[in-house]
Amino acid sequence: MTQTKKPRPKAQTSHNRIAQVFYNQRLAGILAETPEGFQFTYDDDYLAGGTPIAFTFPLQESAFDFLNQTTVARKALYLRKLR
Repeated sequence: MTQTKKPRPKAQTSHNRIAQVFYNQRLAGILAETPEGFQFTYDDDYLAGGTPIAFTFPLQESAFDFLNQTTVARKALYLRKLR
């Protein structure tokens, strides 16, 4: 019996740069630059039996998003305007 992988949400498609991240010579995931900053997503095969690449990166299917300083400043300004 073949096990099918459940579909995962796709990362944003407008990446400028993409890098493969290896941990102990094994592909752990993809680090991609996005318009808002950076995004790291674990590889499906790595999720099945890998260890977290850092304490702040627990194994999870959803992507980790890192906002650049411009995006953070814009969001802070927007939130101030809402008050």
